[in-house]
Amino acid sequence: MKKEESGALQGIAVLLMIFHHCFLYPSMFLDGFLRDPEFTTRLAASFRICIAICAFVSGYGIFHVLSRKDGYREEYPDMFRRIIRLYGRYWFAVTVTVIVELIVEESEFTWRELPGNLTAFDPTYNSTWWYVREYMFMLLLAPVIKSLLQGEKKRRLSLLIPLAVLIVLGGSLILIPGGRDMILSVREYVQMILIIVFSEGYLAAFIQDRLGSNGKQNHKEMSRGMMIATGIILTAVATAARFMLTTEAGDSKPDILIAPVFIYGCVVVLRSFPQVRKIFGFLGRNLLYMWFIHGLIWKHSFVFLTSRTLPIVYYAVVVISSLLASMIMSKAEEIVVKKASLIKHKQNGTEI
Repeated sequence: MKKEESGALQGIAVLLMIFHHCFLYPSMFLDGFLRDPEFTTRLAASFRICIAICAFVSGYGIFHVLSRKDGYREEYPDMFRRIIRLYGRYWFAVTVTVIVELIVEESEFTWRELPGNLTAFDPTYNSTWWYVREYMFMLLLAPVIKSLLQGEKKRRLSLLIPLAVLIVLGGSLILIPGGRDMILSVREYVQMILIIVFSEGYLAAFIQDRLGSNGKQNHKEMSRGMMIATGIILTAVATAARFMLTTEAGDSKPDILIAPVFIYGCVVVLRSFPQVRKIFGFLGRNLLYMWFIHGLIWKHSFVFLTSRTLPIVYYAVVVISSLLASMIMSKAEEIVVKKASLIKHKQNGTEI
């Protein structure tokens, strides 16, 4: 999977994500706004696969990042830099959200809520921000995954002691009063299903790297028509399976098996349509801020749009508005980074 293909997958993910949040609770809509509320609810719930797509693509990309690093001393500093960069952008979105809320609704944000929102461990300002902490956990676990798959014998053995300690602690918690409640509280903050999907993405990149040119030759031997047909069938089957297996909005268990099939099907189709790939790739490049800000846009446009438009118009307005807001925030970030860089260079020049 090439970088532009992973970017296109993120573009698909952001469209599924916004649909998921816009139509997950049809009881909020006026009667008659949705022709089939039950179907819409289930479809929106099944589009939770968007989170697994992001986790898989992240794992795939992190493999290539860590492959250029040698040992924990290089790997963890890079992961921490990525976490800091993520939180910097996240805090920017939190600031924008707070300012908009204060202007529009004159909402009162208590200091008690601030730590939970800044860490994304309890994002009360925008519930969709919870994935920030999950991604942080994925980045922290990535070097461990590398150790298991690519590490030397000594490096793998070094993991046995901490793993043994974790197993003992987990077993001890089950035996003591209230221990199971502690385990359940940890599970609320660390979603192992997404960690598994992230690991699948890492493993897919690892296998592809091992196969080398052999993996590419198979695609060259397939005709364009066969590739398109195969991709469409795989994507359709994965989508139908996710729809049928969806039982609740927050369930990601089916994605362990379905997400890789869906992703592979999409990639095969996208390889045959470069222009479509570019469009989705453009959305994918704006995924981060679209994710951070679309909840705010959805919240403040909901009543106005749903009482005056059709569902497709409502969805399109939220997508386009989120994209425009993302582009503005990205431009603001670029300006700040450039100014900070110029100041740094001037200071270095003065010191010299």
